Amino acid sequence: MLDIIRQHSQSWGVKLLFGLIVLVFVFWGVGSFNNNSANVLAKVNDQTITIQDFLQEYEKRLENLRQQRPNLSSEDIRAMHFKKQVFDAMINQELLLQLAKQEGITVSDVELRNAIMHMPVFLNETEQFDKDRYQSLLRANRMTPAQFETGFAQDLKTRKVQEYLSLAGTVSEQEAKDFFLFAREQARIDYILFNQADYLDQVKPTEEQITTYYNAHKDEFAVPAKIKIDYLRLEPETLAGREDIPESAIKAYYEAHKSEFRQEEQIKARHILIKVAQDADHKDVAKAQAKMEDILARYKKGTPFAELATTFSQGPSRAQGGDLGWFPRGRMVPAFEQAAFALQKGEVSEPVRTPFGFHLIQVEDRKPEGISPLDKVHDDIRVHLAKEQAADTIQDVVDQALEMIITGEDLAHVGEELGLAVQTTEFFTQTTGPASLKLSADAVDTLFGLMKDETTQAPILLEDGYLLAKKVAEEPAHTLELGKAKPQIISALKQDGARAIALEKAKQALADLLAHPHKDMGHKVQTSESFGRQGFIPGLGMNPELVEKVFATTDTTWLDTTFPVTNGVVLARLNQRIKPDTDAWDKEASYWTMTLEQARKQELLSALLNSLRAKSHVEIMNERVLEN
Repeated sequence: MLDIIRQHSQSWGVKLLFGLIVLVFVFWGVGSFNNNSANVLAKVNDQTITIQDFLQEYEKRLENLRQQRPNLSSEDIRAMHFKKQVFDAMINQELLLQLAKQEGITVSDVELRNAIMHMPVFLNETEQFDKDRYQSLLRANRMTPAQFETGFAQDLKTRKVQEYLSLAGTVSEQEAKDFFLFAREQARIDYILFNQADYLDQVKPTEEQITTYYNAHKDEFAVPAKIKIDYLRLEPETLAGREDIPESAIKAYYEAHKSEFRQEEQIKARHILIKVAQDADHKDVAKAQAKMEDILARYKKGTPFAELATTFSQGPSRAQGGDLGWFPRGRMVPAFEQAAFALQKGEVSEPVRTPFGFHLIQVEDRKPEGISPLDKVHDDIRVHLAKEQAADTIQDVVDQALEMIITGEDLAHVGEELGLAVQTTEFFTQTTGPASLKLSADAVDTLFGLMKDETTQAPILLEDGYLLAKKVAEEPAHTLELGKAKPQIISALKQDGARAIALEKAKQALADLLAHPHKDMGHKVQTSESFGRQGFIPGLGMNPELVEKVFATTDTTWLDTTFPVTNGVVLARLNQRIKPDTDAWDKEASYWTMTLEQARKQELLSALLNSLRAKSHVEIMNERVLEN
């Protein structure tokens, strides 16, 4: 519910409402809106989940997912069974709401009102609830107060159920400390690596082996069908360049929306950080401060600040010469902000202490608070107005383009007539889709269904507009010929053979070590860096089996088995189990208590949902909606 409110209120998608309605009618059939059963996706104990509710939730969650992982392909989303994830979440929500009703858990009007009035998104500059802002944001997201408040009340009910459940998830201090001691314990191992690279030259694949491998692994050499398309994007952004925006309109917009161009006071700064813990002893603090004083002295003697930052800073901006870019008040920790904003352009601070350590700050430029002048925002306003104007005419442009395509005009000519450049993709597969376009799996399927040199007869819906496309080239699916696959096969056979030799050598050495436990293996024995229970060993990579055996023993003799690693095979023995520093517990007790409580609460919630699901009756009415 809250995610909807946070969406940008001026989405171009509103302009495409007609197109969306057409898409729904085409997909579900003209009669869907006149048939109540066709609108029901599922029943959960006789409570319905409608197709409309599901599609809204799916699109909202999909948009959030794409924002978090922008490189996610349509195939990735299908592989995640994302539709099922969303559907399962909606079932869980409904079951929790039904449990709340059964247990008499309610949300009063006063609770609802107080919760809404304290939501940051609805507060004004004085941290007070702003009714006009509330209603404006809801209108911008096409919601009435009743719709929002109903949905938010449901959120509060399920939150209450989880809060009641969490009462059973409290954790004692001793439980948290035991968890801390277990989780923070580390170990080191001694190991002997039998590196498979050392045996590669001993492996000479024969022609028979190469052919046999090729025949047995032909699926590894399958090359999927690929196509290339020419396309036109009919979107407000691409059509904006065609629009003529008079200066009077730009000035009028500026005068009517001056508050949008208010600029906070900002500074552009660099810094040098010498790290020292906030609770460090006097000796460490004095050492860090002396180092910072030395850096400041170097600056005063003429060494450029950026050069000093690159050489000495221990902060993440070191590689950029300490550059922090522009930032307003409220972005940095208080001590840093106070010192930085007190400097004039070109000045450098004295050493400043923050929770991160000591800083030197150089202010390179300043911007005062105020309204940006028209000449600074002129071009932005023109683009904005052009996009709005283009969005209003986009349907007419689509109709014009389709009329030309239907009468046999080539896509290139359509582009010329519309004043748009035709773009061309690289070759792409049906699973990956074109890298330059965010297309649904159905849209990619449509493109693959075209004949070569055929143009789409209906527009493909994009997030902010439409796509017209022409298939200009195709490569059929095929299996790589043996001759072209041969280098890959030889490499695989050599790696397999070398690993087999490494394993045999390791087994022979292990038998010798078990028979002679005190035998000196000399320089062959290496000692790892310390590692935790997560399964990763520095220098050897992920090896959960080895880590589990190490933490299960206190014996320092060689473990009685070999362990495959990324680059070969190892023999290992415990070198040291390292107990966590008990002083760290005093500093981190609250964190570990909270972490364990959260894990326990999640377990309890999962158990509750499993129990509710086992007792519930879920009937899916329209399975095709959930198909990948």
